[in-house]
Amino acid sequence: MKSLKKKFIFVLGCILILGAVLAACGNQEAAEASPTATNTATLPPSPADTAVPTLTLTATQTATPEPTATLQPTDTPTTTPTPEATATADDSTTTPSDFPLPIPTGNPAAEWNGMPIMPQAIAGEGNDESYAFIVEASPNEIQTFYEQELSKLGWSLLGVGEGETGAILMVFQNGAEVASISILTVDSSTQYVFLVK
Repeated sequence: MKSLKKKFIFVLGCILILGAVLAACGNQEAAEASPTATNTATLPPSPADTAVPTLTLTATQTATPEPTATLQPTDTPTTTPTPEATATADDSTTTPSDFPLPIPTGNPAAEWNGMPIMPQAIAGEGNDESYAFIVEASPNEIQTFYEQELSKLGWSLLGVGEGETGAILMVFQNGAEVASISILTVDSSTQYVFLVK
């Protein structure tokens, strides 16, 4: 309804402007058509001689929209599929859909490349370059575990840092070897631990 009013006002405005332009042109043509002598003074036209534009609105016929077919309900039941949560190996935790990394689903190892994996690990996967596992523990418990266990194996903690998202990065050194452990929160009770050596 609002757009119809806007269109009507726009068209009305255009008609008024067009009428004013035509009126100005009509007076100019009338002045050019009347003969004048060089010695004769031209009198301004009397109001009866001046053409006044009038605005005439004519209704135009528009197409009326035809009704469309209405959908009829059926007796056939339909189901909407619900997304399944990603579950761990023992289905004890689920992964939020906004966690940015793939959650491991395999059985956790006891150690990876000489580095211990927490005994409470729920699932884990890795290759020669890295290993990831999930565990139901707090970030502090994970940090304490690795500080104690890696020091027994000759590793020294070089530094610990926390990112803007709360992720914790621990860096260890053993001679020429360097290892990092990243701890990211999956949900309120589950942590994602990523080892790189």
